Amino acid sequence: MPRDDDGAPDGESDTEHALDYWRTLSAFDFGPTEIEEVETCVRSISSTIKDWSEAVRGDAAAAIRLVLPQNPPERVTFKVDLAMTVLLCRAFDNAAAALVLSHKLRSMPLERSHRNRLATSWLVRNLYLARDSSASQPLPARQLRGGRKS
Repeated sequence: MPRDDDGAPDGESDTEHALDYWRTLSAFDFGPTEIEEVETCVRSISSTIKDWSEAVRGDAAAAIRLVLPQNPPERVTFKVDLAMTVLLCRAFDNAAAALVLSHKLRSMPLERSHRNRLATSWLVRNLYLARDSSASQPLPARQLRGGRKS
């Protein structure tokens, strides 16, 4: 799906092509090359706005603050692509960012089955990342079984 242009550069480089990934590739489709393209794209962003500059430097909470309060857009614009790409970059290794990406994808102006497939893939990524982060602090066996206290 092409974006409705509102200031995007005319020719698309590989870095600019990465702006489309959040709405074209599922979480399962990202390999090292695509991740590097997204990271390169995000590193090229410069802003004096605190949340933008923090998000670009790797702050997942700042990336979430950029996207979460926004109303669903009527169309995909360069600004939407930019904010969602910053969030995408943080969603690779942050469970909260992956969850917000999944949530926001569900309200994007994309074809319904494609939108649902993308959103579900990031929800699965969220669960995977959340499981990995909690693996270092296992629950006691009785809590895992929902069991009784002895």
